[in-house]
Amino acid sequence: MGSMSGSVISNVLTTGVLSIPAMRRIGMSRSFAGGVEACASTGGVLMPPVMGATAFVMAMFLDIPYSAVALAAVIPSILYFLGLFIQIDAYAARHDIKGLPAVELPSLWQTLKEGWYFILSSPS
Repeated sequence: MGSMSGSVISNVLTTGVLSIPAMRRIGMSRSFAGGVEACASTGGVLMPPVMGATAFVMAMFLDIPYSAVALAAVIPSILYFLGLFIQIDAYAARHDIKGLPAVELPSLWQTLKEGWYFILSSPS
């Protein structure tokens, strides 16, 4: 979501209402769940292809194409989310937090079958 919107605040407002209660439900503290949402939403602005307004300013100041700035951001943004994943996984291991039960998770096939057209909304 963050890669599509390019705004930290809109990321938090659109995904936070779903992700924070889900994290709370499996046993994460309020502050940790809010922190995870804030960090993930911030990372979405760093992730190409849309990125935030700063990427356009960088391209203008450096006098290079926006695509060069976006390409340069691919590896750092992947590393950012890898680091976030490792931190959340370590927190879950320390606090013995398990994911949602398998019976509560939607089937991947059913999700793709019913919502395949949402893939077309991605900015590729």
